Amino acid sequence: MEINVFSPGGLNNLSDMYDTNFCDSVIVALEAKLAIRDAYGTTLTNRALATL
Repeated sequence: MEINVFSPGGLNNLSDMYDTNFCDSVIVALEAKLAIRDAYGTTLTNRALATL
């Protein structure tokens, strides 16, 4: 899933459609990406980090 952080309107629509709050899942995923980036530093490109 791609999330447009500048205009996340689609996520709101999906939340309404499926009666689900995706906020916690998105925050957990973002925190995991930050932890991976901190662990590997600059050895991972943004492209590689996006596919983990």
